Amino acid sequence: MKKNIFLGVIMSLFIFSVGSFAQSAPTSGMKIAFVDVQQAIQSVKAGKEAKKQVEKEVAKRKKVLDKMRQDIEKIEADFKKQELVLSEESKQKKRADYTQKIQELQAQIAKNQQEMQQEEQRLLEPLLKKMSDALKKLAKEKGYDMVVMKGALLYAEDQHDLTDTLIKTFDKEYR
Repeated sequence: MKKNIFLGVIMSLFIFSVGSFAQSAPTSGMKIAFVDVQQAIQSVKAGKEAKKQVEKEVAKRKKVLDKMRQDIEKIEADFKKQELVLSEESKQKKRADYTQKIQELQAQIAKNQQEMQQEEQRLLEPLLKKMSDALKKLAKEKGYDMVVMKGALLYAEDQHDLTDTLIKTFDKEYR
C-alpha cells in the first residue's frame, strides 16, 4: 500500500511536469503517445539503484524493529510464567512496561514509514525531473504533440507507447 501511495505521488508530480508541454499542443490533428511512468522508473538503471538503496535501509530498520518485537515477546512470555507468583503491584508494573514497549514499537514503525517515504521521494525527485526532460526531448524528436500516462488511458494502440524508448533514451543519456 505504501508503494502504491508513493507511486501515486510520483505520477502526479510527473503529470504536472509534463503538463506544461501538453498545454501548447494544437487541438486538431494531434499526435499523441503514452508512457507507463511506473514501469519506466522501475526499469531505468537509476531507478533500480534508488530501489536498492531504499531496500537496504528498509532491511536495516527491519532488524531494529524485529529486535523490539522480540523484546516485547520476551516480556510477555516472562509475565505469563511469573503471573501467578507476582504481587498485584508487580503485575501492574510489568503490564505498564509491556504497554510502553508496544507504544514505542508503534511509534518507531510510524517514524520509519514516514522517513522511508521521504527518502524515496528524495531519491526519485531528481530522477523524475530527468525523466521528464528526456520525455519532452523524445516527444519533440518523434513529433508528438502530447504524451499522457498509460494509467489515464482507456485504450491506445501499442504503437503509441513510448515507454521502452524512454527507458533506453534515459539510460543512454543519464548513465
